[in-house]
Amino acid sequence: MHIAAPEDLGQHYPGAGQYAQPPHRMNDIDKIMKAAQPDMHFAMPNGRLSRPLGSRGACCGTAECRWCPVDAKFTALNSMQHVIEHPDIDICVDSKVEYIDVQNKSARAIRFVNGGKEYTARGDLVVLGANGIHSPILLAQSGFSHPVIGRYIHEKIECTVEAYLNGVDNFGGSTITTCMNLSLLDGEHRRDHGAAMLFFENNWTYGMRPDYGRWRQVLPITINIEVLPQFASVVTRSSDGRPHVSFPKQSDYGSKGLKVALDKLPDVLRPLPIERIEVRQIDQIAVHLQGTLRMGSDPKESVVDAGQIHHDVRNLVVVGSSVFPTSGSSPPA
Repeated sequence: MHIAAPEDLGQHYPGAGQYAQPPHRMNDIDKIMKAAQPDMHFAMPNGRLSRPLGSRGACCGTAECRWCPVDAKFTALNSMQHVIEHPDIDICVDSKVEYIDVQNKSARAIRFVNGGKEYTARGDLVVLGANGIHSPILLAQSGFSHPVIGRYIHEKIECTVEAYLNGVDNFGGSTITTCMNLSLLDGEHRRDHGAAMLFFENNWTYGMRPDYGRWRQVLPITINIEVLPQFASVVTRSSDGRPHVSFPKQSDYGSKGLKVALDKLPDVLRPLPIERIEVRQIDQIAVHLQGTLRMGSDPKESVVDAGQIHHDVRNLVVVGSSVFPTSGSSPPA
């Protein structure tokens, strides 16, 4: 993937370091924060090149990451051609898997539809990676039953704020999220409420600042708050076969974490000339849906084991965020 990241992250994440590419360029705000909080403020690690490599260009900071205009962002198409073009591999696009055929606790085949016709693919190993919503639905419609299939769907609370600045310009970094701040991440507080990660953004989701000549003097920050998964949050099949997500409310652990993070944010940002902080948006769930086929050592409480292998069907492997038993304090990698 050629991750671009700073080498000093190892103090928080043992084993980190020796990244393939140097970190992306910080902006003036980040340089102030890094000087004041060298052990808490870090250039954001990501799979977008900071230096050109082969046919891929360096991130141009356009914030158009869904369709990267310079192919800086890692994709299977620009970095896994050796897999895609391998003669032993067939990729069936525009196909929908309908059923996993299990006999004597062994996955023997899958049935899928392509172009209005049904096909069967047989094999010794079946790997399911259809995300946190569709993976449990596929198991359920294939006849799998377990009390936690589809349960505990969760993701961190996501809050976006804007800090208005006095005399310092933003949006000068070289990728869409320039830095992360770990001041509110780990510690004894996690016994009581969720950890918080702060992401310093290099894009203007809510527009430029309207004050004449001060258009760039605003800092968007995304706050991710750790939550606790809940049994009542579930993905089920509706009568038409489509997934239905029921998410009653976020955990008190996460909600309290958000309140504490907002209360402490002014102190974290003390190195900057802040005029005011405005909360722009609070989403009760972010973008990495997880937990619906949770991993664990007890077959009564989990669907897959530590190797992500189904407890009963030992040639069925589940990959992706559906196996995460908790949200953790950081976005999943």
